[in-house]
Amino acid sequence: MKNLNNYFNHIYVEKDIYELPITKQIISKSKDSNLIFIENYLEIFGRRKQNFLLQKANPALILAKKNSKFIYPNPSYCQNFGFKNAFYSSFILNCLFDCSYCFLQGNYPSGHIVIFVNIEDFLKEFEKKLVSGSLVFLSYDTDLFAFENLTNYLHLIYNFA
Repeated sequence: MKNLNNYFNHIYVEKDIYELPITKQIISKSKDSNLIFIENYLEIFGRRKQNFLLQKANPALILAKKNSKFIYPNPSYCQNFGFKNAFYSSFILNCLFDCSYCFLQGNYPSGHIVIFVNIEDFLKEFEKKLVSGSLVFLSYDTDLFAFENLTNYLHLIYNFA
């Protein structure tokens, strides 16, 4: 597994989330990275005509706030392991790895990584929408384990559950 401390040369940070504890935690683990403040993550992640392969070779990290759609119904064509209520959520967009079989390689216009730092908003939405016996895929758009040393999300989710 890659050590993500000082892995990213550039970290883009939405101005509104700079003071959040998780943002400070991630930045503190990446001391040698260049910090660039932005208004919205889509300024970088959603630009047209990006070179995915070039960015994938040296991805930037984008710290952002997700404002809506914290949980999605699992598509009917996806495995639900027999659960009537199956959902997925995306705390992080894109992945560090470059697996040849993975759908993420063409899923986004950017090779950069987005971490949504407002995990508490995700957990509040889970509390509202999930009923007993629900299944939630937490790592639909990334390898959540790969980012644990930066985010601590798995521990937070475990304690929440």
